[in-house]
Amino acid sequence: CRLQCFMSYACIFGLTGSLGQNSERLYLQEHYEAIAFNVPFFLDTCRAPPGPERRHLAVGSRVVVKTENSEGCVELDRIGTAGLVGRIVDASPQERTYTLELGDGRRLEYQQHWVARGRFQGRNLPQEVGNGEPLPNREVQEEAIVELAVQKCTKVPVLIVMKDSDAVRRLADALRRRLLDDNMLPYPGAEETAVVELLHNPRDPQDFVRRVELATEALEQAAPLASAHVPSHAAATVAAGEWSPIAPAWDAGYDGYDGAGLAYGDGAGGWQPWEDPWPQAAPDRPRQRWRITLATAEGGRGHDYRVTDPVVDDAGGLMLILSWVPWSEREWIQFLGRTARQDHVGQYAVLLNREDEQVRAALQDRGPGESPARAILRRGDYETASSLQGKREEIEKGRLMHKLTSRYWTLHKVERTSKKQDWEWKRLCEQYLDKSPDSIQQTFCSVIVTPKELILGFAKLNPNTPTPSGLSEMQCASCGTTNVFPSPGMGQRLPTVRCGQCGVTSD
Repeated sequence: CRLQCFMSYACIFGLTGSLGQNSERLYLQEHYEAIAFNVPFFLDTCRAPPGPERRHLAVGSRVVVKTENSEGCVELDRIGTAGLVGRIVDASPQERTYTLELGDGRRLEYQQHWVARGRFQGRNLPQEVGNGEPLPNREVQEEAIVELAVQKCTKVPVLIVMKDSDAVRRLADALRRRLLDDNMLPYPGAEETAVVELLHNPRDPQDFVRRVELATEALEQAAPLASAHVPSHAAATVAAGEWSPIAPAWDAGYDGYDGAGLAYGDGAGGWQPWEDPWPQAAPDRPRQRWRITLATAEGGRGHDYRVTDPVVDDAGGLMLILSWVPWSEREWIQFLGRTARQDHVGQYAVLLNREDEQVRAALQDRGPGESPARAILRRGDYETASSLQGKREEIEKGRLMHKLTSRYWTLHKVERTSKKQDWEWKRLCEQYLDKSPDSIQQTFCSVIVTPKELILGFAKLNPNTPTPSGLSEMQCASCGTTNVFPSPGMGQRLPTVRCGQCGVTSD
């Protein structure tokens, strides 16, 4: 019925962040007559401001299109691309031509003097880290995820998407142990805020939103304190045994000072020096600077992980680690959309488990040169197409029942129906999925609503004469003559009447 409701409108226009798999688009086109099209990303439509050009062009360079076509060399696909930003994915220096990938995925060829490097705006595409090949088992997979996350959190925020909440908690514990063992935490007790578990809390829905905002915030950096460098004006009442940040007013002569620190409260308004729990470490030991966030699919779509520190862009952008690839292309696009947002750069890595059922099924028919992630998505598209194909007859039955429902309720409201007809209609509604479309039509017409009977009406010569009992009247739509005919019984439909004057039939 929902399908028929959509089809009752002349036009419906909508926008979505992803169009889904090819099988889904074909399904919508066949049954809903839906046409899909790509809308350019906003930043791809921004015209580049003037700036100094750089002559050196190479694969990977981001360039702005100065000219889309020239005299004698016109290509319709390039029309409207002037001023857009793209990335060079292939180069032929001898022929002085370059292939650009635009933000919407199009790859077009441009001559060298048609493009330029310099100041520009545009949408960045996330760059994949690693080759995405599956790892032998879950233990090796999770060790690799921990290793990569620990390595990246010293420079950029890290977001890890796991399959379920149990995996989130398990990996969060492993990360905290690793950060403690490697002495990477910036200050004691930081392990709880250094690793964020982004799970839905039904008792506090806003907690999820707060954790999303926290995910891309830098951890407070803390350096070891020495008693000779604790400022006298920093004294304050601090409970015994508590750590507290102090103002950045240390003696500049302390080599390890980085602008922030901690002091230990003695409970009497004074400070005790903090002895570094890692005295053996070198001053340039890597410390965790950015949080590591773990989430399920819920945190991997629809949330804005804002990156505002330019240092993150310089280091490659927010690091997205995917422990699984969904069947759905739509969900995959949502996952990748958590990084390289707006005008920022981004990076992602796919670390899969070869023992996973989806991975095994996809790798069996993996094509030459095809990445594991792309093989999984192609397999998912095939599974979706098979599922939708099985629903074809169900859709046909649903559309037929919607039309029959309209006919039944019209008869029920206008001409009344008998109890037998009502019961037969209820039974058909319960059993229609087990019947063929032809059987549904036959049951409706023979038992519930019989076809209209064609009878000859008698022209009423004097319209003012009362109509005898047992007869009904119907006015001809063509000549206006009033025709009389036998009245139908209770629960029977009004017949189709042929006018006794002009011969035209009327309902």
